[in-house]
Amino acid sequence: MTRIVLALFAAITLLSPLGRAQSPDSLQASDTTSHVDVAAQSYAQKCAGCHTVGGGKLTGPDLLPTRAWPKPELAAKIKLMEPRVGPMSQDEINQFVNLLQDTRTQERIQIAQELASKAVAATLAPASLSEGQRLSRRNAIGNGGIACANMSSRGRYGWFAGP
Repeated sequence: MTRIVLALFAAITLLSPLGRAQSPDSLQASDTTSHVDVAAQSYAQKCAGCHTVGGGKLTGPDLLPTRAWPKPELAAKIKLMEPRVGPMSQDEINQFVNLLQDTRTQERIQIAQELASKAVAATLAPASLSEGQRLSRRNAIGNGGIACANMSSRGRYGWFAGP
């Protein structure tokens, strides 16, 4: 299910006019949530699992100091990441360089991560007393014990809803 949602989100992003790459200079702070920032979105998908920008070291180093690096040196270091994140076009590398050297990098990444989270957020049905009672009756324990423990230990769900 998550893969389907991610695939739909990616397709909508790529096909939508809003999905076109936006120049960071063309975005105002107040309207960045209405545009898809392709560089920040790619960073969130490919880099944020190992790197922060100003948040300290994770598995990889904090990338905030790269703001002061010469662009060719930063582009070369980003290119070295291809074995870990997959092939990148020169245009994508340049987008990463521009993102990392932007004074609003953290804001752009945060917005991209929030948009991605909203796109894949699960929507749960509201709690239903009648549905809970129905499930409890169907899975009732003979001695009147707690039905939820019985539901977790029976049938195809295994112990504690495990296999």
